[in-house]
Amino acid sequence: MPVETEADLAGMFDPDEFGKPGATYTPPEGGTPAPILIIDSRPVETISFGRTEIAADAATFLVPRFSLPNPRPNGLITIGAEVFVIQGEPDLDRGRDLWNLDTRPQGA
Repeated sequence: MPVETEADLAGMFDPDEFGKPGATYTPPEGGTPAPILIIDSRPVETISFGRTEIAADAATFLVPRFSLPNPRPNGLITIGAEVFVIQGEPDLDRGRDLWNLDTRPQGA
């Protein structure tokens, strides 16, 4: 069954059942942090350099478009005491419903 409206998508992302509570987004120019619904995905990526492998923590977040209409590079994602900076242009998924945000810890 296709997701056709924002209400359909919002129903799929019930914060009581799915997602990370307490996340906020702050635009790059600052301002009041806005609450957002976020799906926290932090895979450990293995980067190979010849015979050497380095394990790198990646902080990738999925955010429903209805929760955050216009994320921008250098915007801040805050989850509890952790703060992440959005790197590069945010990407929408094929259905144009979820933002894929590549981030790094602030200060890293």
